[in-house]
Amino acid sequence: MARDIERRAFLKRAGAAGVLGTVGLSGCVGGGGEGGEGESGGSDSTETESGGSTEMSSGSSGPEGVVVIGYPESGIQLFRDYYSQSDGSEEILVPDGLRDGAMPGQVGNEMANVTGTAPAAGGPSQEAFNSLFQDEYGESPGVFTSQSYDSVAIQILANAAAGENDGTAVRDQMRRIANPEGTTVTPDNLIEGVEAAANGEDVNYQGASSATNFDENGDPASAAYAIWEFADGGTSQVNVQNFEGANPEGSGSAADSGPGGTDREVSVGILLPETGDLAS
Repeated sequence: MARDIERRAFLKRAGAAGVLGTVGLSGCVGGGGEGGEGESGGSDSTETESGGSTEMSSGSSGPEGVVVIGYPESGIQLFRDYYSQSDGSEEILVPDGLRDGAMPGQVGNEMANVTGTAPAAGGPSQEAFNSLFQDEYGESPGVFTSQSYDSVAIQILANAAAGENDGTAVRDQMRRIANPEGTTVTPDNLIEGVEAAANGEDVNYQGASSATNFDENGDPASAAYAIWEFADGGTSQVNVQNFEGANPEGSGSAADSGPGGTDREVSVGILLPETGDLAS
């Protein structure tokens, strides 16, 4: 199929507001008829990858709201194209991936009609973690930093309690070391907590992102999301929405005890992308 339709040509045909909703559904559109660039014999439609066609209404005012899922690497060009074709009257919702205070300057627009969401750090150890991170790296934690730290801390504690680098054994210890009861462990005393877990003691990890309690499905029993917008050369948090399950203390079966074991190496693996917008 033809793949030579330029992004801007497609924007003009589809309508700037409409295309933002379309991009996530179809990464490539065809056409390329004899009528010229992006035109197919004058028909106001575009051929899709599956061979069908989507009718475009040139008189359409577009949607009242749009959701854009992406990252700055591709989002910058997408929003440049959008603002070149729209007055910015549509309300646009974006995720944490586009939370980059440099974007308005790179796009060339204040992006005042854009509102974002992102995981918020609201755990009992948030302030202590932020201070430790600032001391170590000289900057504030990023969007996912506290969640990533808590995830790895829980894996290390569960591994130490399990006494072996075995997925099932680690899984069975996760509720035991994260949900109440036991000695409170935080980023401030994580090393001591790992030693206690390796000795078979009960511990209760209290995280920076949340209390890190698990429900019966293995999901977080509580979480918080930040609502933010672009402002003053960066991003500004508008408010935080907190969510709690039926039992914020957590629930579900947990291991009765931890075999533990010292003088061993704990292995933690993480999957990261090497290509695409997230590679950097």
